[in-house]
Amino acid sequence: QFPKSYTLEGRWSCALTEISLTCDFTPRSKRLYLCCDLLQESYVRNTQVNVLRNIEIGTRYRKLQSIEYTHPIHVPVTANHFNSLNLYLRDEDLNIVEFKSNDFHCVLHFKKGWAP
Repeated sequence: QFPKSYTLEGRWSCALTEISLTCDFTPRSKRLYLCCDLLQESYVRNTQVNVLRNIEIGTRYRKLQSIEYTHPIHVPVTANHFNSLNLYLRDEDLNIVEFKSNDFHCVLHFKKGWAP
């Protein structure tokens, strides 16, 4: 929830530039999908989801995951007026990942002027 509402004029895109999370769960797969309700849907495993970025957990499980993306991937924003943002992680089977703690932080980059 933001302290005020935002209105985006024109076409916009969003990218994940940093993510940090404490995995208080043991991942069953090597990939997680960060989803955001403001974005255009795409297909993952024949299912439409609002994927912002797929996150590679790696071959060695670490409790703390911290990744900085130097080449962010921008996804079209479909909501032009909002006062909240819902981010959630899905596992490789597209099940929502539940955290026991709130130790999940990310930095998003919004860019104006996205064209199909």
